[in-house]
Amino acid sequence: MGDSGKIHLSSIWTVRPGNENDFIAAWKEFAALSSHAEGAIAGILLRDVADASRFISFGTWTDPETARAWRHQPEFRKAFARFMELCDEITPGVFQLIAESSRAETG
Repeated sequence: MGDSGKIHLSSIWTVRPGNENDFIAAWKEFAALSSHAEGAIAGILLRDVADASRFISFGTWTDPETARAWRHQPEFRKAFARFMELCDEITPGVFQLIAESSRAETG
């Protein structure tokens, strides 16, 4: 099954109107902090083009254990408390890659 044990954390963020720029700044700070955690591989933040207050983030980790360990660190909890101040709703998830597609390279 794809990804050799990697895990993907994802959240759907519904930001309170007027807090979008603060949320983006907080997410960037959080991503920078997360990038130093053991097992962190990459993070990405996407914004809905039809709803400027809706975001989706993805974080890739080497394995579920390192992701779980990071989520229990005080730094993670502090950052997440800030997100809760800025958002009306946060829907987290943990996912495993099952299939993927990419544009075929042409010679």
